[in-house]
Amino acid sequence: MRIYFLEKFFLAGLLFLGLILWYYQIIKGPYFQRLSDNNRIRIVPIMPDRGDLLDREGRKIASEIPSFDLALIPQELKDTELVLEELSRMLDISLDETKRIYRKNILSPFAPVTIARNIPLEKIALIEEQKPDLAGVDLEINSRRFYPFGATAANLIGYLSEINTAELERLKPYGYRIKSLVGKSGLEKSLDVYLRGEPGGRQVEVDNRGNMVGVLGEKKAIAGKEIELTINMEWQNKAHQLITAHKGAILIMDPRDGQILVLESSPSFDPNLFVLGDIKKLRPILNSPKSPLLNRALKANFSPGSIFKLVVAIAGLETKKINPHSQFRCDGKLYLGKEEFKCWEEKGHGNQTLVDAIKHSCNIFFYKLGSELGYENIRNFAKILGLSENSGIGLQEESKGLIPNASWKYSVHREKWFEGDTLNLAIGQGFVLVSPIQILRLVAAIGNGGFLVKPYLVKNIAGTPVQEIKREFTGIKEENLNIVKEGMLRVVNNPDGTGNRARIEGLDIAAKTATVQTSKGTTHAWIAGFLPYQNPKLAFVVFLEHGGRGGVEAADICHALFSELKQDILNYK
Repeated sequence: MRIYFLEKFFLAGLLFLGLILWYYQIIKGPYFQRLSDNNRIRIVPIMPDRGDLLDREGRKIASEIPSFDLALIPQELKDTELVLEELSRMLDISLDETKRIYRKNILSPFAPVTIARNIPLEKIALIEEQKPDLAGVDLEINSRRFYPFGATAANLIGYLSEINTAELERLKPYGYRIKSLVGKSGLEKSLDVYLRGEPGGRQVEVDNRGNMVGVLGEKKAIAGKEIELTINMEWQNKAHQLITAHKGAILIMDPRDGQILVLESSPSFDPNLFVLGDIKKLRPILNSPKSPLLNRALKANFSPGSIFKLVVAIAGLETKKINPHSQFRCDGKLYLGKEEFKCWEEKGHGNQTLVDAIKHSCNIFFYKLGSELGYENIRNFAKILGLSENSGIGLQEESKGLIPNASWKYSVHREKWFEGDTLNLAIGQGFVLVSPIQILRLVAAIGNGGFLVKPYLVKNIAGTPVQEIKREFTGIKEENLNIVKEGMLRVVNNPDGTGNRARIEGLDIAAKTATVQTSKGTTHAWIAGFLPYQNPKLAFVVFLEHGGRGGVEAADICHALFSELKQDILNYK
């Protein structure tokens, strides 16, 4: 009886084992076959060439060039320690650093590990001589990003660097991988989806140790798209040369359609250093108190000073608080209770019409006009003219700035709005903050008949035009704009105009200067305007952070720039 039950037990056990084998071989067989194939087959990515950036004349301002890179193939190394020692000696890199790079970048036995990029020719020759004794060492010809103009337009173009963990998590569904180069700022970032191309890959077969035994197939990488910009790199380079000794920005735009011809921020940096990844050379840029990575044309906010008087002038005319013949007297100072508000001209300007007040940048005139308008009227027209909003240029570095009012002041400072705040606002001081590109749109709108234009930088992508011309009418009357324009013409072209040093025979520049008081003592300096006076085809801004000298230096830079570009400007259509 016991034998009978024992036989039944073993028979049941065999049947159970048979069922398990049947389940895993027949039912789950395809699943395990796929796992086996996945463990046997590897994909080695092939990175595409990044698309070129061209200026409006077809000059390359960011492109790909050959790079000689040194790589190690782990499965072919016979003595890893010895090879790393030899390479560190030949490349003048410490052994510890060489080991660190190797360990950080190793992914699999058959995937090349890049130890050094952009190796000089003399070192290539040295490595080639020793290569027979260095099994597993490979010299590769790859491509790398190159910026032929160096620091010129660097804040506009931006730079590339390896993708970080947060970016990889966000962008992995779009084909980004570990060690992908991505745009970190500027156009390289905003246009990354067009520039990066489509990665390819090589399908390889490996053995149980991960060693490659054959190539099964290959998909070629697709290069990124070529993009033509509106920038004139020759003009940009001259602007760079003139402002490189200062902190500030120079911008030039066509006020008719919004295309940007110059957008230079200073101090700048060489984006090639980020591609090469030399931390010793990058550290001074990253740690500089001058913030060379800050695009001052778009991101930095400053008080506009007397440039803001153009807004107050338009508000006064549009609300009929003044007319072209209205006068306010300037005796050099104005009292509000016990508080004294001064004009920059201590002796005063005497009786001033609006055109005179713009030409002389008379504070007292605008204090009195601002008082009659009230801060809400001033704020409304500032917003109509594009202040405290993004320009729409398409770069992510923009800042909106601030046009304050009573509720803002109370929420931030827990103080009520005083009449003195209105007077400060009327001359662009106090809490008001703007960016240079907002001032560019402001003066362009005055010059073009009252249209706020959306600035743009891209003309075409892969030969297809993509620019979207957007003009929004502000509703400001042409006759009122003409009065303000007349004052701006006299600023530059009259001997007693505050911007007379910017005058150039034959260009008919109309502009407004500004000197902005700061907490550091040294003043900011602005000059912004358009040319020619009749039918303007260029609007411009020169801003110097702590430029001092009452706006004189900004006017001098404006004069120097347009003197050099005069013939080009006359020929510009």
